[in-house]
Amino acid sequence: MTPPQERIVAHRPPNSSPGSEHPSTPQQLTIQAGFSYEELAVATNFFSDADFLGEGGFGCVYKGILRNGQEVAVKQLKPDSRQGDHEFQVEVQIISRLHHKHLVSLKGCCISGAKRLLVFEYVPNNTLRVPSAR
Repeated sequence: MTPPQERIVAHRPPNSSPGSEHPSTPQQLTIQAGFSYEELAVATNFFSDADFLGEGGFGCVYKGILRNGQEVAVKQLKPDSRQGDHEFQVEVQIISRLHHKHLVSLKGCCISGAKRLLVFEYVPNNTLRVPSAR
């Protein structure tokens, strides 16, 4: 049985577009948090090494393909994180407010037991690193 889809409500300014970060009068922006762990595991071939994109301080990132064919990047937060549900939801709300042409968009998230996952748009070309200036 699939659990009911949870919604996380965040705010963003009206008329905001990529590249605008001004917090003026907020309007509601709802992020669908209805990704199940099973759905994301299947999308990433069960977090296979072949789909591994990288690792950061908060966890590992995998390329995934959702059932609708959309490519995504799935960040699986480290299991030893002490972050609880409330803190995770606050983080999702903050990330969802950030809209800039140089930032990837948050598509949703998953909370399953102690597992926490963030789902972002996928950006090809292997890295988001900016080449160092010489």
